[in-house]
Amino acid sequence: MRIFVSIFLLFMAASVSADEVIFPYRATYTVQLGSFEVGTMKQSLHYDGRSRLVLETTMSTTGPMSWFKDDTVYERTVWAEDEGEMKSIEYRYHFDGRGEKVREWVRFDWNEGAYKAFFDGKKISRPLPQGVYDKLLYQVAMRHELDNGKKALQYRVVNKDKIDLLKMQVIGSEPITTPFGKFNTVKIRKGSTIIWCAPELGYLPVQLQKEENGVTATSYILSLERR
Repeated sequence: MRIFVSIFLLFMAASVSADEVIFPYRATYTVQLGSFEVGTMKQSLHYDGRSRLVLETTMSTTGPMSWFKDDTVYERTVWAEDEGEMKSIEYRYHFDGRGEKVREWVRFDWNEGAYKAFFDGKKISRPLPQGVYDKLLYQVAMRHELDNGKKALQYRVVNKDKIDLLKMQVIGSEPITTPFGKFNTVKIRKGSTIIWCAPELGYLPVQLQKEENGVTATSYILSLERR
């Protein structure tokens, strides 16, 4: 179950553009394996009172799946704009399952040009090049680029003690129906994951699908509330 929990957290980030007013909101998603609901995800975006934005996501198993895998994932990013550029301040990831706990955090020091990270029980410090994001913030940049019509997307992302290069591609458009309504969407591929983003919702994902070992996991948006 943990692989599916992680996959659907990968793309649930706030829609934001430097040219738009960022509105606080709360969204809810369902996660299914085949026709069975196995999890729910809640996400919120708000300001922290210091002109910084906070995006928080919590996902947990539900229904019969929770009898066997009582898993919870919490992910959080804090960022601010600096001369029109979005810069990470802090990233946190928590996983709690039966007999397993994972804790990860990254703190960004742009003045010193370094980031500090804690994972697998150890702390490290690494150089921090410009234009690097955390595991949530790059998705905010992605939505901005989608809004500008970009088709090929790539981002450098801090992943523990290294910086990964992530690539995605717009592969078309498609109308879809979700429990929250009907949307004309932009369809994006990242490896074996497909994401449907709704331009009318600021390119917020409204459906995601991931195939893993012959099993298909799908997530749909259930609700979106402006705060």
